[in-house]
Formats: sequence, structure tokens, C-alpha cells
Amino acid sequence: MDEAGQRLHWILEIHLVDQERGFGGFYEELLDLGSFAIAAYNSGHYAGTMTWNADPGCCGIPGDAFQVVDVYGDGWGMEASMISPVTGRVATTRGHSATYYSDWNSGNLAEGTTVYIQLCAVKGTTEDCSAAYSGHA
Repeated sequence: MDEAGQRLHWILEIHLVDQERGFGGFYEELLDLGSFAIAAYNSGHYAGTMTWNADPGCCGIPGDAFQVVDVYGDGWGMEASMISPVTGRVATTRGHSATYYSDWNSGNLAEGTTVYIQLCAVKGTTEDCSAAYSGHA
């Protein structure tokens, strides 16, 4: 708690860059809330993000949902896939020009369920993917 009695949260941030391939990523997780984001970079330019939202938020944002955004007009799109516990859940910007926000891909999960999601830069049949990062419902 801070001096005003408001609850405080720890944030984990990890920055990874593959200098040789010109691609990098950023991972951020609110450690006690379950929500997290993965950001992608292409040749040092911020390219897009996947956001996992554990609980319903403001403005109609659903809980147990993820979304991707592509902000860099480089011909690559952003695509996120849930690896576990449910396979086949995908949010993508394929077929759209930057800047584009996918719909929220949502589905009810039991509270506290660990989720693993992977973010990929996609172009045609080519993809360059992050590791699968985790949060919880």
C-alpha cells in the first residue's frame, strides 16, 4: 500500500533483441494480476503488441481475452496464439494494413488458470515467433 492506502503492484519487464536478425521483443507482466503484454520490434522499430487481459476492464474490454495490434507499416502482421490451456485461439492482423487492432479473442477460463500465449510477426507463410509467455485467468 502507498501512503494514500492504494494497493501497489510489481511489474516485471524483459527486453530481448536479436541484433543479427533485426528483431526484438518486450514482455511486461503485472505480477499479481495475471495480465501481461508482449511487444515486438523490427529492426529497432516498435512493430506491435499482444495484450492478455485477465479480468474485465473499462471500456468493454473482456476478461480472459487477448488482442494484437500492428502499428508498423512494414508488410508484416502480428498474430498471437494461445498455446495452453486452449489451443486454436488466435488474434491476428493478417490481411490488414497498419495501424490495425484485432478483435479481442475471449473465452471463459477458470479463475487462476495459467495461460501461455505466443506472439509472431507474420508475412505470407513466414513467421518469426516469441517464446510462449504466461499469465493467468
